[in-house]
Amino acid sequence: MPRARETGSWVLDPIEVFDGEKDLYVYKRPTSKKYQLYLKTLSEGVIRESTKKEKLDEALEYARDRWY
Repeated sequence: MPRARETGSWVLDPIEVFDGEKDLYVYKRPTSKKYQLYLKTLSEGVIRESTKKEKLDEALEYARDRWY
């Protein structure tokens, strides 16, 4: 299985969930209304998934829950 790229061309404006934490952020793809999650961990590697949320505050809450 190919490894995920560290950055994608569709990630134009990543929004950090925690200040200074580059391994967790949310972003929107140009053609999507919903936020995507980027999470990088030592144990699981890179995870990219939809938050299924259209509002930023809900997407950030989802990302915080996923982090812990």
